[in-house]
Amino acid sequence: MRARLFLCLSLLSCCPAPAFAQGVSEECPTPVLAPAPSGVPDPELLRSHRFATGVGVQVAVIDTGVAEHPRLGTVIPGGDLIGGGGATGALHDCDGHGTIVAGVIAARPAPDFGDSLIGVAPDAEIIAIRQSSSVLRSRGNSSETAGTIGSLAEAISLAVDRGADVINVSLASCIPEHLAGTADTSVLDAALHKAEAANVVVVAAAGNIGPACPEGSVSYPAASPTVLAVSASADSHTLAEYSLPTRNRPLSAPGSVLTGLSPTDVGFASAMNSQQGPRPFTGTSFAAPVVSGMAAQLKQRYPADTAAQIRAKLLAAASPGTGEIAPGSALMQLDSAPVMQQVSVKAPKAASTRTELRSMKVLLIFLGCATALTLLVAAVRTLRFS
Repeated sequence: MRARLFLCLSLLSCCPAPAFAQGVSEECPTPVLAPAPSGVPDPELLRSHRFATGVGVQVAVIDTGVAEHPRLGTVIPGGDLIGGGGATGALHDCDGHGTIVAGVIAARPAPDFGDSLIGVAPDAEIIAIRQSSSVLRSRGNSSETAGTIGSLAEAISLAVDRGADVINVSLASCIPEHLAGTADTSVLDAALHKAEAANVVVVAAAGNIGPACPEGSVSYPAASPTVLAVSASADSHTLAEYSLPTRNRPLSAPGSVLTGLSPTDVGFASAMNSQQGPRPFTGTSFAAPVVSGMAAQLKQRYPADTAAQIRAKLLAAASPGTGEIAPGSALMQLDSAPVMQQVSVKAPKAASTRTELRSMKVLLIFLGCATALTLLVAAVRTLRFS
């Protein structure tokens, strides 16, 4: 008999326990406002935009809600599973978590690239689904503050129904490895199967090491076979010390956002205030949307690809070892692969054609000589017997 998994989901930013969990306050924390990040966007990221920008692709962000920030373009209210305020409740982000995640995916550039902030797929549309919160009570006035596996399954199913092409889940529910085989994840499995059948790519954070996710834990939904699990990298050769590794193929991306979109609908933020001080935007939560943005780019570039094919492309482009993946180099590498394959297929065919023509030429010369010789012999015989 398998035990049903009732564990709460955790928001995957490296931070102290939220105020509500300590019974202090239910008020929304305020962001630590910051100036626009100076400089120009990452050249590698801009290079990837020659490949695709996510035009026509919808990415569902299942999180704490997404604010209607002017740098996000289209934000579609997809549903609120904790506030009871209908779909538009998803456009209110009390925690600040979901807005930062959405910005990593689809923040639009400043006019004339006046600052360095830009998303991986800046032309993608965001479908906001509020499924969890460290501050607000969940639907039904229960004591759970961060959503459950059941509400996550409901959110995934809702995202598919809303027409999402990619789903980002920067949340995790961790259980000890020795209990993983006994957990009943059937409701989550059914939702993920629905997404796979609809060719929706699901990307999830691998999880952060901590009291809720000790080392060796199995993290859901990241452990599911049809989910692209993403760890956080410290650099191209090392995982961040707080990151759980992925349990299948390694895949990682940077897990820190120095300055992101403020959940107050305008401006920028470098952290969220809490009773314990400012909480920076660091964790596997912010590595997963890098890969979600890349999945959106691939969905635009290869619209006929299945979810499995998109996953295979991304995993193939990751570096050995930590599996780190960077939009610019990885996507341009993927884009050149079909061209190289085409050249390698055509080249032998062209060489074969030239060989065939050469052989035909030799054959025609031979046949011509043979015909001439036959006519000469016939003429000699005619002379002899005339």
